[in-house]
Amino acid sequence: GKSVRRAACVVFLPVLLMVALRTGLVCAARRPLNEG
Repeated sequence: GKSVRRAACVVFLPVLLMVALRTGLVCAARRPLNEG
């Protein structure tokens, strides 16, 4: 029911946020190395 979808969102959203932050940090860290 709705509780399952809500639980999935509660679990999925923070994970997606962490992945996005980690990807952003990795890109920001690699960018100067690639340019240099």
